[in-house]
Amino acid sequence: MRALNRLGAIAAAVGLTATLGVGAASTAHATTSCGVIDIGLPGNLRMYGEYAGQVEQQYNTCTGRAWAHWQWADQFQRDHSGMQVAVGIYGWDSYPRWAWGDTGSKNIYSPSVDIHEVNPDTWQAQVNGTCDAWGSWHAYADGRNWGESPGNC
Repeated sequence: MRALNRLGAIAAAVGLTATLGVGAASTAHATTSCGVIDIGLPGNLRMYGEYAGQVEQQYNTCTGRAWAHWQWADQFQRDHSGMQVAVGIYGWDSYPRWAWGDTGSKNIYSPSVDIHEVNPDTWQAQVNGTCDAWGSWHAYADGRNWGESPGNC
């Protein structure tokens, strides 16, 4: 009889644990956080014989939006006051979204896009100065990257 009471207590405890969702199963759920990440491969740009900076694609994991980010190299920024570039992001079969900026700002960002706006959902960052550089195409559906192109002029 005591064995049956223990089994009943164990069964009740297991039932309560399952009802409350407590136990080993609840620790298996991963917590995801949101943020901005660099995605794909960057494109480096050299102008006038020196490293000018880098263009890369950035992605907000919460909103599903991406944009191009250009960052001037410190020395180039000091040596070439007023130099301008256009920074853009463009998708497969879409028109690029551009922003213009100069060496007065360390970072220049293109307008953002919803990555699912084009099909396939594949995007690339580009910078146009005296010459051009491209980051890789990034396919959001499967994570592939291809086609980055450094610029040198």
